[in-house]
Amino acid sequence: MRLIPDTAVSRELGEEIVSILEGAVLPGGDCAACGRQLGDGAFRLSVYPQPTGGVLVTAVHATCGTSNLQHGGLLVVPPGTWTAAGAVITTVKATPSRTWWGGRREQLEETPIPLVIVSPSCDVFYLGRRDGRLITPVEHLLLEGYDRAGEIRFHAAAREDLTVSLDTDELTISPLFLDEYSIDVREGFTDMLDVAGGLLLAITHEPIGALAAGEGDAAELERVTTSPHSAFAWIPAESIRSA
Repeated sequence: MRLIPDTAVSRELGEEIVSILEGAVLPGGDCAACGRQLGDGAFRLSVYPQPTGGVLVTAVHATCGTSNLQHGGLLVVPPGTWTAAGAVITTVKATPSRTWWGGRREQLEETPIPLVIVSPSCDVFYLGRRDGRLITPVEHLLLEGYDRAGEIRFHAAAREDLTVSLDTDELTISPLFLDEYSIDVREGFTDMLDVAGGLLLAITHEPIGALAAGEGDAAELERVTTSPHSAFAWIPAESIRSA
């Protein structure tokens, strides 16, 4: 996919946010102009400043017209297209121990942690405003106490703003951004969840299409888990409801 640059859009959003959204738009999203999938071709961003101070941004096919910068008027926007993926990461804990001859060494204990990754939208974005500047949905979560990459608090207390439920083959998370997200889980997921003591939730603006299709590699997973555009929350096993 290729973003067609627009000076007015860049001036309204700022180059940094334009760059973030450029990566967040995925082929599986829908064009806000014609309703068809965006696909792999060129696209534009249309911007609609809101009375509340925020900004609504939609992705459209480059062939569906020029970028739009609209103030006021009636706006009907289709619901955003979200993407989710599952993965497993490994945490390593070093525990001091003594050898039989009285020496000291560190014993490494590895624990597989189930990871659920949610891209909350790949075609429609609502940017809030904080201290006079626009912020992305993920930055909003970071400001609300979600963990940043490199500062993940494994085995932290459950977040009271999230409800997570699990049935035989599906995990559901709500009301993240007033929406509900779900992902299919494989056999053995419950056992892994019990061993790990919970799961890690990542909300990201990084592209995760390959991971969602089961075709992602370690480099893509690392890009998501180390990105400044990802927010993390620990979900304790005991807080997950049975559906």
